[in-house]
Amino acid sequence: MIPNEDFITNRVTNWTFTNPKGRVEILIGVSYNSDIEFARELILQAATENERCSKDPAPQCYLREFADSSVNFLLYFWVDDVTEGRFEPQSDVMRAIWRKFKEHNIEIPFPQRDVHIKSKDV
Repeated sequence: MIPNEDFITNRVTNWTFTNPKGRVEILIGVSYNSDIEFARELILQAATENERCSKDPAPQCYLREFADSSVNFLLYFWVDDVTEGRFEPQSDVMRAIWRKFKEHNIEIPFPQRDVHIKSKDV
């Protein structure tokens, strides 16, 4: 999305005019009990095995954050023709990651909280 003001006041570059490639980003969190090197390998496999993911440039996976409930990765991959869409290859890669994680017992955690209820009577 580009604000209308930017069209009027700034120079705008259409990156897909001469190059139809487009980048896709996926954020993935794994449990702190996971082997993060193996998890990273599985994430990259899921992207490289997908036919819509470009081989050049190759997919990249970065360890981004030690968060409250998970160790977070960022996967970048490119599609050769963004005009065919980004959501389908993104969804396909995410489902492949899910299957690989399930197969290898790598947990995608969810936030968990302990709740302590205090009563005035105690």
